[in-house]
Amino acid sequence: MRCPARLAGIVGLLLVGAAAGLAAVRFGLAIPLGALAGLALFLIAFFEPKTGLLCALGIATLLPFGVLPFRLAVTPSFLEIVLLGLLAGWLLAPWLREGRRYRLAPLDLGAWLFMGLLIVGLSLGIGRGLDATRVHNVGKFLLALLAYFGARQTVKDGRHVRQYLAVLLVCAGLAAALGILLHALPDPMAQAVLTRLGVVGYPTTGRVLRYVEDDPHGLERAIGTSVDPNAFGGMLAFAASVALGELLQPRGHALPRYALGLILATLLGAIYLTYSRAALGGWVAGCLFLAAARYRRLFGVLLAGALILALLVAGLWWNTPVVERFREGVRFQDLANRMRLAEYANAWAILRRYPIFGVGLAGAPDIDLSTGVSSLYLTIAEHMGLVGLAAFLGLVGAALAQGLYACRNHTRATGSGHRLALLSGVVTALAIGLLDHYFFNVEFPHMALMFWSAVEIASDRGWDLP
Repeated sequence: MRCPARLAGIVGLLLVGAAAGLAAVRFGLAIPLGALAGLALFLIAFFEPKTGLLCALGIATLLPFGVLPFRLAVTPSFLEIVLLGLLAGWLLAPWLREGRRYRLAPLDLGAWLFMGLLIVGLSLGIGRGLDATRVHNVGKFLLALLAYFGARQTVKDGRHVRQYLAVLLVCAGLAAALGILLHALPDPMAQAVLTRLGVVGYPTTGRVLRYVEDDPHGLERAIGTSVDPNAFGGMLAFAASVALGELLQPRGHALPRYALGLILATLLGAIYLTYSRAALGGWVAGCLFLAAARYRRLFGVLLAGALILALLVAGLWWNTPVVERFREGVRFQDLANRMRLAEYANAWAILRRYPIFGVGLAGAPDIDLSTGVSSLYLTIAEHMGLVGLAAFLGLVGAALAQGLYACRNHTRATGSGHRLALLSGVVTALAIGLLDHYFFNVEFPHMALMFWSAVEIASDRGWDLP
């Protein structure tokens, strides 16, 4: 049986190579290389779902908006291809791999309910501007949500958890370093570098570089390869909370301590350069969670840092762009926060008219209303109503409670520290969600992938460390 299978594999590879060669002659190298990369990613995720999840993490942090370098009716992204392979791999595992079975958990019902409500929201948008692009985006977002189940099927023991954490932190650290480098380059050079990514779907015109209040003469914001500085800051803050949690635990780190310290410093430097108040505030919330849950000494460090900052700002009139932006934000003097107030008022109007299931995943049905609000919770309420918001809060709240219970009942286990680090990342994302919506936005499925995979791994009691 092995010889025919091996022969078929060789013939298949030869055919793929011949097709790639012909495509290179006709269209250049970008198209065949992109197609081969997409095929390789799908096959890796299909045959090795655990490796596929790690590939998805790498893409989510380093190339979240990369797509195949040719246009179709809907052009699939590299992240989407990996997630499709991952989904197919673990769904078919019991038939393809002897002895493999699905792992079920009590929270599965809540996760399926939430995804079902998302599909209800999609159906409510039919006839109200729901085009193919929007449906495709919702499909990618659903694939990212399914990573909740994919993570459980693939992350089965402590070694897998350490690999997940190592890939997340190393790739996030590289993304942060790239963001700092691009920010340090002269604007024309940074723009030239970023527009080179146009071959895989990145913007080449318009707002390639981003500035505070879109003023090219003002402060440039770090974006890395994440297009949006607030989304970039949210991803970095999530990873920085996980890195701090890993650094604080006494033993069994996913990476050497010096590497964790270097990554954390790089992440914090990049967060600062995004000038994202939500990201900085979310990271502080993650720190407070770690201090309250276990590392009490962290309270003293945070308090000392707050006092020093207050003394510098109030006593010595020390000022930096971030301090000034925080001051303007608290006083609602800047354009972004004034727009937020208008968005909150509009979201409240939508909830009053459509409280149960919201307006769906298309545009608002009434001409005097518009969807879009800088809040994860109000975004869910707008599109899925109070029922969807309750399902989200119930699922995430139950996952947090289950994760904390597992931590407190296994305080001596190394896995407890890993859980706590991931839970701090989840808390950071939830805190950021008060002022930003990127962890629940169908155009940012990579953010949903990181959030939901972390929620599942942190709450799953099925893996044990050796």
